[in-house]
Amino acid sequence: MRAVSIFADSWVPYALVPSTVLALIAAGQRKEGAALLLSAAGIGALNPLAKLAIGRPRPTHQLVSVFKALASESFPSGHASFYVCYFGFLFYLAWTQMRSRPVLRRLALMVSGTPIALVGLSRVYLGEHWPSDVIGGYLLGGIWLGVSVRVYRRWKQPRQ
Repeated sequence: MRAVSIFADSWVPYALVPSTVLALIAAGQRKEGAALLLSAAGIGALNPLAKLAIGRPRPTHQLVSVFKALASESFPSGHASFYVCYFGFLFYLAWTQMRSRPVLRRLALMVSGTPIALVGLSRVYLGEHWPSDVIGGYLLGGIWLGVSVRVYRRWKQPRQ
């Protein structure tokens, strides 16, 4: 379960997002890279604001088995919201841009969708969040992902 959460731990998202954005740009997908940056960085700014506004404490070792005590607030789960915005945008790109290669498309959808499905279980299992924190992270991430996809689609529209 710790391995599932690794993509949003410590320095990893700060290396993962720019390297993915640069890979998209190198592949001639500038707008896709910019939209991925908007999605991931945007949730990186929104999630701490939501945590500050709500101020819900994390589960304690007296109540559940906690892998590692964290000092920040619990609601919403930053891991869940980041995974939805980062891997969710990659899922969207695979869904919309890989239609001509169905086998590769299915693989890309599985690779990008599986972490989203597993991170919520991971965060609860590790004792870092309550289930409602994870649901809140999925919802906040889903809303921001929707905004990011909408902005991206407007960028992709031909100019008139």
